[in-house]
Parts: sequence; C-alpha cells; structure tokens
Amino acid sequence: MQIRRTYILGTLAGLTLIFLGMAVYSLWNWQQVVVDLNESVITNSGLEATDVLTTATPDALRLTIAETGIAVVSARQLRSAKFSFSKLSAETIRLSRAGKSVPFFVAGEGDNALIYFYAQAITNTMEAPAVYLLNLGEGTAMQQKGAVPSTPGDSTGYFHYRWEENKNFLAQEVEGDLWLGPLLLAPRRWDLSLTDVQANSGPAELSIRLWSSTEDLSDPDHHVEVLLNGRQMASWYWDGIRHQTLSVVLPPGELQSDYFNLLSINMPGDTGAAGEALYIDWIYLKYSGQLDATYTPLNFSSDASAIRIENALNSLLIFDITDPHKPIVLTDYQYENNQVEAAGHGPDGEYLALYPSDAIRPVLSAMPQWPTPLQQADRGADYLVILADGEGFEEMIQPLLAHREQEGMEVTAVPLSQIYDEFSYGQQSPSAIRRFIAYAAASWQPAPRFVLLVGDATYDLHNFIGGKNRNLLPTAYTATQQGYFVASDAWFTSDAPQLAIGRFPVQTASQLQALVSKTIAYETAENSPNDWNQLALLVADDEPEFDLVSDNLALKLNRNGYETHKLYMSENDNIHYTLIGTLNRGVGLVNYIGHGSATMWGDEAVLRTEDAEMLANADRLPIFTTFTCNNGDFTHPQTDSLTESLLWVEGGGIVAAIAPSSRAAIDYQLPISELFYELLLDGGQATVGEVLATTRLAVSHDARQRDVMQTINLLGDPALRLQRPAP
Repeated sequence: MQIRRTYILGTLAGLTLIFLGMAVYSLWNWQQVVVDLNESVITNSGLEATDVLTTATPDALRLTIAETGIAVVSARQLRSAKFSFSKLSAETIRLSRAGKSVPFFVAGEGDNALIYFYAQAITNTMEAPAVYLLNLGEGTAMQQKGAVPSTPGDSTGYFHYRWEENKNFLAQEVEGDLWLGPLLLAPRRWDLSLTDVQANSGPAELSIRLWSSTEDLSDPDHHVEVLLNGRQMASWYWDGIRHQTLSVVLPPGELQSDYFNLLSINMPGDTGAAGEALYIDWIYLKYSGQLDATYTPLNFSSDASAIRIENALNSLLIFDITDPHKPIVLTDYQYENNQVEAAGHGPDGEYLALYPSDAIRPVLSAMPQWPTPLQQADRGADYLVILADGEGFEEMIQPLLAHREQEGMEVTAVPLSQIYDEFSYGQQSPSAIRRFIAYAAASWQPAPRFVLLVGDATYDLHNFIGGKNRNLLPTAYTATQQGYFVASDAWFTSDAPQLAIGRFPVQTASQLQALVSKTIAYETAENSPNDWNQLALLVADDEPEFDLVSDNLALKLNRNGYETHKLYMSENDNIHYTLIGTLNRGVGLVNYIGHGSATMWGDEAVLRTEDAEMLANADRLPIFTTFTCNNGDFTHPQTDSLTESLLWVEGGGIVAAIAPSSRAAIDYQLPISELFYELLLDGGQATVGEVLATTRLAVSHDARQRDVMQTINLLGDPALRLQRPAP
C-alpha cells in the first residue's frame, strides 16, 4: 500500500512540475517575443539598408513584409526607431498599406506592448516585398470576438501546403510569373518529399502548375503522370507551348499519416515528340489534418461551428482570417487539459493559430521628413536625375549636374526613396517612378526634357539565384504582343513620350564617377578636322544582308562628313584584334549589325565582355549603336553585358550606347536603325536621347516596331550631344 501511495504521489508531483513548466514556458514565450523584437535590426533605407539606427524623428516607419501571416512589432522597437507616440492604440496610431487603413491588435502595455496585424505578401516575383506604414493618427482596431464555444470543438481542419521554387527566369512566360521551378526533360521522373504535410485519413485535393516549353508536330506532344507513394493518381496529355494546371482529388487514405509522403511527376517520353520539356511552376495541396499546436503556426480552414486544437499552451493566439482585410482576434476561448476550444466562423472559415514567437518580424526602416516635397508647385527642372540610394552616388553625380547647369539648364537630383515614399507609400515599385515622371512632366515648371536614371537593375529582385548585381533602380518588364517580357526604361515615359530618358547602369560609386567623367570629357573635347570623332567603325556579321545594311549606313555617314572603317565577318571572321586596334586609335561612332548575345558579337565572338579591359582609347570615346539582339541587357544578376563593360572600363571604352535588352525580329529592327541614323545625322535633334525619343514616337503607330522599340534603351546620358565632324 505504501509503495502504491508513493507511486501516486510521485506521479502527481511529476504532473504538477509538467504543468508548471508549461505555464513558465507560456510566459517565457510571450516575453521572449519582446526580447527578440528588441534585438531586431531597424534600418533607414529599406531593402538596401544598413543596420544604422535612425537619428531623426521620422514621419512614419516602413514595415517591409516578405511573407503572409501574423506580423508583430514591439513598442520598444518603435522607440528605438525614434518613433514618437504616447501609447500604442488605434486612437493614436495608424497602420496602412497603399493608403488604406489596416486593422491591428495591441497586446500588453507600456514598453512591453506588441502590435499584431495580418500581413499579406506580394506574390508577384517581379515586385519588391510589401510595405506597410506606421504613423501617428487615428487607425483601425482589429475586431475582437469572444469565442466561448457552445458545442464541442472539431479537432480536424483543412491545411494548405504550397511548394514553389523560383530558380529559372523565363522572359517568354506569357502569364506574368517569370520565375519558374526546375526544368524537366523527358523521359524523367521528379520526386518531392512531402515531409511538412501532417495528414490524417481524410481526402485531399492536389494541383500542379506546369509550363510546357516545347512544341512538336506530334499531337499531343506532352504526357505527364502523377504518382503518390508510387501509385499513379492521374495521367494527362496536352499539346503545345502553354501553361497547364493539373488537378486531381486524392481519395481518403492516399496521403499517409506518418509524416512521409512521396509525390512524383513522371514524364514517360512516349508521345513521339522529338523533344519534350516542361517547367514546374508550383504545387498546391489541400488536405485534412489534425489541429495540433505541437507544430505552429497553423494555417487551416474549417466549416465547424467550434474548433479544438490539441497540445496547446494558453498563450496561443487565434485569428479568424476568413476576410483577410478584416481579420478577427478570438478571445475568451476555453483552455483546459492542453486543449483550446473556440467558437468558429462556421462554413468556409479560415484561421491562423500561433504563439507570439511564431509571428513574422517585419524589417523596419524610417521614412524621413523630406525637406522639399516632389509634389510642390514651385518644383521644376530641365534636367532630372533619379538617383538610386547607392553609397557615394550623390557626391559623384555633382560634376555632371554642374556641367548641365553651366549649359543653362535647371537641374535637380531626386532620391529614389523619396519617389517611393511620395508616389507609392514606400513600396519599391517601377510604377512609382512612372507616376512621378508623369507628374513632373505635367506639373513642374519648367517640365523636364531629360531624365537620367542612376543605378543598375536586375530581374532577380528577391535574390533567388544570387549574384553580384543588385537591383538599385528597377526597370520595367513589359509584355510584347508576342508574349515576351522585355526590360524597358522607355516604359517610364509612357505618359510623357516626348521626354528623353537614359540610364547609367552602375553598381558602385567608382563606376558612376567613370561615366560622369566620360560624359563631360566627350562633350568638352576639342573638335578638329583630323580628329577621331569624324571616324565611324562599322562591323557586320557574316550574312549578305548585314553587309548591305552596313554599306548603306556608310553612305549616310560619308555624306555627313564621317570617314568610315568597315569590317565584314563575311570576308574575314578573324577581325578581333583589328577591331580592338581601331577602337583604341579612336572613333566617334561604332555600329554593329548582326547576331549577338548579352556578352558578345556574333557566333565568332569577335568582341566580348572581357575585351573591355583591352581598350585604351582614353578620351576618344565613341557612341555605340546596335539594333540587333541582347547587347544592352543590363538586368542579369550574375553577368555584366557587353555594353555595361564597355561603359564602365576606365581609360577607354564608350561614352553611351543605344542597344536592345532582349531579342527581337531583325526585319523590324533594321528600319528603326535607318530612321534613328537619319534623325541623328540631319542635325535637327541636339541630343542622343531626343533622337531616340523621336524615333520611338515616329514608329509608335506600328505594333511590331513599337514592340521592338520597347527593347531599345539608352545606356548613357540622354542630354549627351553628338560631337559631329568639323565642316
């Protein structure tokens, strides 16, 4: 009897320690989120920010969000960011996104207070993460709802599993998501372990989004089988290059409940197509599972009038997100025996259950008090520079501003972050730049004639594949009628097409200094009858059509006082060193006609990116033009284009380039090339940027030529004046 009594007492003591431990853990969990938040980095300039705290009282704080879920910010974080407030309350604090109030919930008091809100990420891979703003003013309190259950809770719900791996950039993808997953070539079987899926024996729904990138004479030319744990669930056939969404209902029990399931996509390669290729875009699984707080956060749906969550602590937060714009925090739920029971939404209810430590931590950055608003009546400039937030950029651009001012222009340089703050509520979006340029063109006096973008761009905004090149100043990816997406700075002036726009595609202050120095040196060089600027180098790829185009251009140049040096690959494909030597002696113009890639001319690679370091033409700097393919692709995250390398090289290279960012039909490129040179040489337009803008307007009535013009960018100063041969 004594042994039994001792055993019972020991068991009760053990249980008491367990429950005390859980209570302590619950309190630690709540307090730890405050500690973690206070150690979070607070920055000044958003995605490209450093870890320096703000030193002035900001107008507002930007809260950058990269994922969807419940986010949290602490009172101590806000005070560390010099954000002045009396208390955290919807009466005194306003949270917003894109100008619309966002409801929030305050837990705790004083310096331990926490703001919770439901954050929704931007899923477009070509847009920067979402930005919420926090400022003083009347805000919106999140609705609180007493959730005392009137019936026993249901411990099952539907969970949402999504797999997506962005590793391949595909500019010809026609439905907007330019980043896709792995490329599969038939015959091939691809496996995915569903280790994060905690299913029960209920039913499930599976959807797979694919992009078939090949087309053959056989019909159909694609065949995919979907298997779960080695058992075939479905088989699909289709034809052509297109998106295909495969959906199948999985019968109860097909998903195993032991936390391991293997999903397989099999391409048998049995359609008869010569080649069969597809990309996996995403995989979505909706499945039935147990509501277990051992693994949080829990994002689930339920039709039940009451829900029950097992293995929970009493610090569990439960949000009804059925309407994501009006989330509700559930209060007064029933907690007993490590179970939470709460009244639910009923049919189509959506929920998020989490502990405070599970909440998303936004990146905080200060929105400064800009001294001179952009939307101000007395603003105006002939020459407008939009300056990326790069270290040393503001200092390095000053000589060029002074140079343009000496020419009689009104000049101004505008920080890119100010444009984001005033025209897109802090959101880093190309649309903000376009809206600002349109506003300046319509409202400033004088209105800008020239817009210079200072900063490089990349299509890898989210660092999916990584690389040395950062997205300092984004370009726009616009769709052509053929379904291709192209990098186009001209898109920024769509509402003011008369403006001349160009870009210095620089990553560093030293690169910017080199381009500023080249621009000034080119325009201040003395002009003499025997000088280098009366020479033009024309290079043609090895096709008769290219030779003819080059000959016709030579005639135009000769009539306008240029001497021409022509190199034909059709006569000699070994012109590499002749080309380098001619450039080093100095020419005023260089034009290439032929096939190309981002890093070289022609299949023979007669001029390559690495050749830029061989150039030593000092201040004898040519303007480079090419209306063929890809040489001006300034958006690759890992590789510098040929044009960029020629611009950046110190002690030589080029002063500016008119070059395409992607491929285009040469039948439409050549007429554009002819028109551009006619306008350039007739003397009617003073600057290279104005010539390109006039060319763009002249062909805007033709849809195909308009598409081609979207690809052609000026990498250089749009106010650059062509140094013509002396008469």
